[in-house]
Formats: sequence, C-alpha cells, structure tokens
Amino acid sequence: MDEATRKEFLARIKRDVSALTENDRDVVKHIVPVVLKLTADPRLGPLTLLTPTAEALDRLGLDDEGEIAPELRDPLLGLFLDQVILGKLPAPEEVGGSAKAFSTLGGASATLAVEGGALVLTDTCGRKVRVSEPVMDGPKVAWRMSDDLLMWDEWNWL
Repeated sequence: MDEATRKEFLARIKRDVSALTENDRDVVKHIVPVVLKLTADPRLGPLTLLTPTAEALDRLGLDDEGEIAPELRDPLLGLFLDQVILGKLPAPEEVGGSAKAFSTLGGASATLAVEGGALVLTDTCGRKVRVSEPVMDGPKVAWRMSDDLLMWDEWNWL
C-alpha cells in the first residue's frame, strides 16, 4: 500500500472512531469493526489482525465500567492500529533464516523471525511479540493471537 492510500485509510478510521461520544465506554470494541469495514476497499491488500492476550490488554489499565479519558483516545487508537499488520504473516517454515520486514496500519514497522519454532515480531522499540498460528485465515484478513502489544513503548503506556 502506498503512503497516500495508508494516510487516507487512517483518516477514515480516525473520523469513524471520533464520531463516538466521550461517554462511550466501548471505544476498543469499535476499532476492529472500523478496520474490518475498510477491507471491502479493493486498494487494501490482505491484513493480519493481532489480538493480544487478556494479560496484555489488562496492562492498559482501562476500567471496563469507566470512561476512557479524552487524552487517551488517540494513543489508544494508535496502539490498536499498530496491531494491524499490512499483509499476511507466513508460516514459520516459510520465513527461513532471515528476518522479514512488515508494516502496521498505524505506520510502524516490525521484523518477523522464527524463535523456538514460533513467529516473533520485533517492533522498532525492540519489543518482541510472539504470534500464534492463524485463528482465522480468510482471503483478505487473517487473525492471530499475540502475547503482547506491538509499539507499547512508543505509545507511552508504561
């Protein structure tokens, strides 16, 4: 995907998510449907959605019953867009000995390698995220589980 198209998609996502009210407690639940809606656009190639474990999501410190503070909305959206990989991740046996580069919908980059027989993405901050085999593997969208959040350090969630 070229940079202009990626920026257009990001603007569409931000517009759709910004339509939520400040009192909406389900911002996180709305991000994935907005991204999936974009998959109908023929310019968007295949995507891999990473779903972090419950333990990784708990580190966000968001209260299920409370409101998300307005100043956290953009970082939260950015963090979740970095869990959407442009392209489909290959099987471990297809990776070979050299790391492969991937980009996220949020604009970050990561390298993919195999460690101990499992796929591991390493983001630009050095965080390693183990990725499962596909839970769902369609022609435009693959869904995999991950043990951590890519670009956690970049979005200052520590």
